[in-house]
Amino acid sequence: MFLKVSLSILLGQLLTVTADVDNHTGDLSRDLRATTLKVAGCCEISFGKPVRVRFEHPSPKPYLYPWIGIYKDLDEVDLNDISYQNLHSWTYTCGSQELDECEPQVDKGLLTFSAKDPREFDWNFESDLPFRPGKYRVCYINEVETGYDYDDYDYGYEDRIVTDCVRFRVREPIDKMIQKTKIVPKSLELHVGDAFVADFRTPINVPNQWVGLYLARDDGGPPQRDACESVLWTFTGCDNQSGDQETMNCANRNPNKKIGEIHMDEESLDNYGYCGRYYDVQPKWPIGPGDYYMCLNFLSDKPYDIFTCSEKITVS
Repeated sequence: MFLKVSLSILLGQLLTVTADVDNHTGDLSRDLRATTLKVAGCCEISFGKPVRVRFEHPSPKPYLYPWIGIYKDLDEVDLNDISYQNLHSWTYTCGSQELDECEPQVDKGLLTFSAKDPREFDWNFESDLPFRPGKYRVCYINEVETGYDYDDYDYGYEDRIVTDCVRFRVREPIDKMIQKTKIVPKSLELHVGDAFVADFRTPINVPNQWVGLYLARDDGGPPQRDACESVLWTFTGCDNQSGDQETMNCANRNPNKKIGEIHMDEESLDNYGYCGRYYDVQPKWPIGPGDYYMCLNFLSDKPYDIFTCSEKITVS
């Protein structure tokens, strides 16, 4: 499968955390200005939905580069830990990761993390959209210029927390999302060289959902815990591997595309490696004789463990 990324959460109530100068006097890691950070959904976000973050930072100073980061919230990590290894997605408050594309000194706004451009995810190959079920933190951070470093012949920068981070959780998908998802091959008997074509139906439309083709297990069954050994794959919403965004995400041009047809052939070969390793021998077209399954996957970062599969397809 592929390695990419994005986010978004549209719900009603807002959880507010406000930092005040009086509360943080003497704490040099914080900006000493009253700042507000709000997260839509009030702590619980439905799986697959678009995370919105509202912020207000009065009169950002020059040479400060404020940004919003979303971090994986591990049990052993403090609320305001901003270690890079836990960063999932981020954007400057201007709505871009490129400072030369917009004015970074934005004092308030609403940021949407989603599969649509511009990119918000971090290029660490472990943070794709939709968000995997679990715990996260939204943090408001200033990248502060600390002065000229004569040893490195460059200006130094330091990340500083502006206000307390806000925790939220992405719920597990509801049972009916899996139970009511169907992928039905046009034919269960194919010849070598035939394309793999199937109809699909899902109760909700999840950005970046995709279908992979898998060789049957030794006992003849489909993948069990982790659908990471696909030999072909394609997005359901775009019917290709390149998506409909510059970031190679499939944000689904048609937001109501819960029903459709996918087509996989030589353009759908999975050349990205599988299960954390690269293929010793990459898949080739045509796909050889054997038993296969087409499985619809809802996650785009490993492990691919939320999926449903078709009946067995035999290639002869």
